[in-house]
Amino acid sequence: GVHSCLFGFCLMAVTQRGLCKLAFFDKPEEKNQLIDELKQEWNNATICYDKQKTGAYFKQIFTNQVDENKPIHLLLKGTPFKLQVWQALLDISAGQLASYSHIANSLDNPKAVRAVASAIANNPIAYLIPCHRVIRSTGILNEYRWGKERKAAMLARELSLSP
Repeated sequence: GVHSCLFGFCLMAVTQRGLCKLAFFDKPEEKNQLIDELKQEWNNATICYDKQKTGAYFKQIFTNQVDENKPIHLLLKGTPFKLQVWQALLDISAGQLASYSHIANSLDNPKAVRAVASAIANNPIAYLIPCHRVIRSTGILNEYRWGKERKAAMLARELSLSP
């Protein structure tokens, strides 16, 4: 399904086992690229458009109508290292920032900064697995797969909601 949110349009893909893709785009042709990417990532899946099914996830992620008794299940596939990196991203609190080297250190692998950056760039579930919370160790807000402006907007929203 495709939905409009504070950060532009988002493409969401779900299975019976959970959310497997959340990606952002601005232009219609980008949607088609993301669908092609989804087909490559899940090449044995039958993909169909069902905005109602993705809408339940959308509502839980992007509105204030969160049901804390209904966790959002994710369906991820990646190497064990990528899964560790994505878990480390989930450990960064809303409104907080971490550097690539901080993530590598948290995995007891301080030399893996480039591998961490690569795993973050391949995060299939944007925003919910908060790759937008990672910045350079210099404090610079670096590039972001979904656009630097979108990353800044996500961080600003989180900061505005933080107590």
